[in-house]
Amino acid sequence: MNRQMDQKGVVAGLFFLVFGLAIAVGAASYPFKADTGIGPGFFPSMVGIALAITGIVQIGAAMGPGATPTRFDRRPLKPILFTTGGVVVFALLLKPGGLILALPALFLCLALAQSSFSWRRLVGVSLVLLPSAWLIFIAFLGMPIRFLPDF
Repeated sequence: MNRQMDQKGVVAGLFFLVFGLAIAVGAASYPFKADTGIGPGFFPSMVGIALAITGIVQIGAAMGPGATPTRFDRRPLKPILFTTGGVVVFALLLKPGGLILALPALFLCLALAQSSFSWRRLVGVSLVLLPSAWLIFIAFLGMPIRFLPDF
């Protein structure tokens, strides 16, 4: 029996399954129930279990009889490296440089990951998302994040 399967769906399902199980195992160190109700381990455990179930369903759908056969093609490493690097740069710049430096650096890395880079689009995205991030995270939520550099 030569069975076709959706390789992309199987890889996506495995990602959800492994990530969900890792979250559920990590949440096991927190109490599931507290005296006042649910404990701090309840929500991450449920999210991890839900992700794992989603992964199992995705794998089943990708290997089922109605699956459209697709092959997993190897993507260029440029988008993966620039996206990961952007998150690392953001994390390293956030405390000393504040949002005003960290977010545009992240946007620059993400823009460089695309095949079509545009300075105009990068500046536009920064001009819209910087005030939005300040408004949401600092003004409304009161998160202790710097907006300006710590010079």
